[in-house]
Amino acid sequence: MAPNRSPTLNESHDRDQSPTRADDAQGPETVEELVREHLAEQLGGWRGGLEAALPTAAFAPVYVVTNDLRLSLIVGIGLAVALMGLRLAQHSEIKHIRTGLFGIAIGALFAASTGQGEDVFLPNIIFNVVWSSLIGLSVLVRWPLIGFVIGGVLEDPEAMKRDAGIMRLSNRLTLLLVVMGAIRAGVQVPLYLGGEVAWLGVSRVVLGWPLTAAIFAIAVAILAKGRTPLETDELR
Repeated sequence: MAPNRSPTLNESHDRDQSPTRADDAQGPETVEELVREHLAEQLGGWRGGLEAALPTAAFAPVYVVTNDLRLSLIVGIGLAVALMGLRLAQHSEIKHIRTGLFGIAIGALFAASTGQGEDVFLPNIIFNVVWSSLIGLSVLVRWPLIGFVIGGVLEDPEAMKRDAGIMRLSNRLTLLLVVMGAIRAGVQVPLYLGGEVAWLGVSRVVLGWPLTAAIFAIAVAILAKGRTPLETDELR
């Protein structure tokens, strides 16, 4: 019978190090950690936020100074195209500037049909009113919008219905989106009704990335308090 062989130094070292390697490779342990990572990826940073807002915002000062709707629209659309060209040249993500280009293009159609500069901002205002109303309704009917996002991240669309912790988290994060849309609408609707094109341009920037970053910070604070495990009996 072959004698028992003692483990070599290298083998013992490998066994000792394997738990450490597993720990290093370990990903998020809670639903909140996973959602926080996903939201950070989707936010786009300050550059993405500015690119989404600048084309429409750039329209405002030109229109206020010149009162020339056509020139102002050319400046706004031209800036959007230039920013997209820069992104393409850098081989980087164009999602946010594509949003900005779409926004100024739709706004241009509204303004061109009415001849009123403030109508450039109308599509975005309508979007915020409708969007915040719909996501508020999703909370009332107990299918909060963020619950579907969390379900997508977990690869379980109905996770919020099976786990009370995920439902609470979904409601809180969805209500944050309602607040963000309500703030935008609450500021911009009076400005639109008053024909305040310059202030509409300012609000388009201030209520873009800065407000989104503030809402994201609150969301991170909410997520930091949660400890919903990724693997529970309800989610398996």
